[in-house]
Amino acid sequence: MVAEAKKAKWRQGWAEDPFRLLVDNHADMTCIYSPDGLLVYANYAYATFFGEKPADLVGTGLLELVPEHLRNGARENLESSVAAFRESATKTVNEFGLKNIHGDLKWIEFSDQPVFDEDGELTLIISAGRDVTIHHEDRARLVEINQKLADSNRDLEDFAYVASHDLQEPLRKIIAFSARLSDKAAPELSPKNLDYLDRIGGAAGRMQNLIEDLLEVSRVSTRGGELVPVDLGSVLDDVLSDLEVAIERQGARVEISTELPKVPADEIQMRQLFQNLIGNALKFRRADTVPIVTISSELVNKRDLPATLKSMKGTSFAKISVMDNGLGFDEKHAVKIFTIFHRLHGRTEIEGSGIGLAVCKKITDRHNGDISAHGQPGDGATFEVILPIA
Repeated sequence: MVAEAKKAKWRQGWAEDPFRLLVDNHADMTCIYSPDGLLVYANYAYATFFGEKPADLVGTGLLELVPEHLRNGARENLESSVAAFRESATKTVNEFGLKNIHGDLKWIEFSDQPVFDEDGELTLIISAGRDVTIHHEDRARLVEINQKLADSNRDLEDFAYVASHDLQEPLRKIIAFSARLSDKAAPELSPKNLDYLDRIGGAAGRMQNLIEDLLEVSRVSTRGGELVPVDLGSVLDDVLSDLEVAIERQGARVEISTELPKVPADEIQMRQLFQNLIGNALKFRRADTVPIVTISSELVNKRDLPATLKSMKGTSFAKISVMDNGLGFDEKHAVKIFTIFHRLHGRTEIEGSGIGLAVCKKITDRHNGDISAHGQPGDGATFEVILPIA
């Protein structure tokens, strides 16, 4: 009998005001409040979250429902939404920390929409919220992990710089005393012992070069300058001037097919980037071919970037391509070649420590950009650098 009465009342309510009935029983926490933050309506989901009845919440200030330690932030969000509606906004989304009937802190995402009277005055705000506690906690954990990772990377870079710097002096002594011993004691030493000394000096020299390379990598992050507007065309002119002797000696041609843009950058690191890429193109040349390096640039929008780069900061980007007709490489190494000390050719074939492209990768990362490589064995390589315009 009681159940039948409830059903009859429900049917009557649906007939009289179906939309009110729908909102009253909606799963989302729905409320209506005035611009000064007073509740004028709350549905069952909203009220039961606090262990109250809807009618008992009418007239309650929204901020009274927020835990005290979160109240200042909630006040700022509330005032910001009201101000936005009075400007022109049609919707705002904010997260509020609220304690439920059991005393558990839950994070609720509220989507608010304004209601205006005939004179265009803001009179009410309709708000619908849903529990996003899991997402909020996941974001907080992600921020914490990222911060720890950034701190760890910074510590590693500082350690690499200090360790490398401190190792230089002992190595200089090894090299110097080996050379002195070789010069002064040469008549007294057997050819075998002289060979040992040469090997010691050679190994120490290679280690000194590796340490210098490690220092170069660590300086990208720890000794980088401020990012300011930089004309990449001017930077490229300076780099080509520095490489003029090497270019002439090899009979190489460097062709710039398009004008390069201005980007926010560290000018010294941009010079280092181009010098490494063009230097690589000259180094990894084919013996029977005149080296030709072609440099081009184009502007791309974020929507045109590959899916893997959609998270990059910015809306427009400069894509700079450095293409050569040299030795090329197998595409399976396209990612590995940016790894520190990774080499595709032996030291006896081509000089170098395998640090140049790793430095290029560090530089583009620091500039919120990206670098990728494409190529085929014996058919040249193309390096694409993507940098935000602003």
